Amino acid sequence: MKVLYILNDSLFYKRMTLFSIHTFQKYNQDIPVEILLVKDSGINSRDVNWYAHRDWNLGHVTQDNFVNVCESLNVKVCEVKYDNGEETGFHSSLRGAFVQVNGEDILLVDSDTFFFGSIHEFFNYCANYDIVADKSAWSWAGLKLPMRQMDFYQFNSGVVLFRGKLLQEYGKVVHDYCVEIKHERNYLGAIMAEFERNHNPEMQVKFGREEMAFSLWVVDNNLNYKYFDENEVQTRILRGRVLPRIFHTEAGSWAKYWQRYFSSRNYKHPIKWLGRPNLNNVRSLGQFCP
Repeated sequence: MKVLYILNDSLFYKRMTLFSIHTFQKYNQDIPVEILLVKDSGINSRDVNWYAHRDWNLGHVTQDNFVNVCESLNVKVCEVKYDNGEETGFHSSLRGAFVQVNGEDILLVDSDTFFFGSIHEFFNYCANYDIVADKSAWSWAGLKLPMRQMDFYQFNSGVVLFRGKLLQEYGKVVHDYCVEIKHERNYLGAIMAEFERNHNPEMQVKFGREEMAFSLWVVDNNLNYKYFDENEVQTRILRGRVLPRIFHTEAGSWAKYWQRYFSSRNYKHPIKWLGRPNLNNVRSLGQFCP
């Protein structure tokens, strides 16, 4: 049982991960945290535009001392090499490096996440389910996609609980699934191409193909799955008046929520959602902020 982040040599994503870990450890100090760090000199980094040009109050965290900073937080960093093959430059297919991860019952968490509570109970799902994940933004809008012989609410693959060694099994095939979709050798590739032609004609890269690949892999292997409840995980926007245990902002919205929770260099829990203030919800970021 552990929480896993996967990173490459993008300094921005490394800094973003430290904020996520900080919120995680407020409520889950006894759950091990591991970072799978793919050493690629940044060749697979996502283009985050102006994000990469700010230090986010972590200017002293550098490529050279990142591992030491993580170790000071009791976070294990496993540095690995991985050949991204035909998908070189596409950061999401670095999940192929999962084959180098040890352990079972693993909660995969993206860097652009904030934790608002304990996730200990999540791991109880491993007794009954192979995969637990949130719905994608398309799915929350009510869109189902044809997956083999069924209509399926596509997963968001940013927060996923993998039972046993299924994370490593997914790592064996994610690259090939992504390539099949990219080249439209798979009917989901054709669906994505049609969507891009109609809604984003300048893109034409099937950027979200890893989430499609993950969803199709679950269906192909007839895995027993469930979706996280809204009080457990929410993605992109906060819905309702109950905070989830994990809020996955997605990269495009991350800066807005960083401004809300961290711009003062103190973590400001969104207590207005929770009724009366709880002073235990505020702790300094001083251990790794200048």
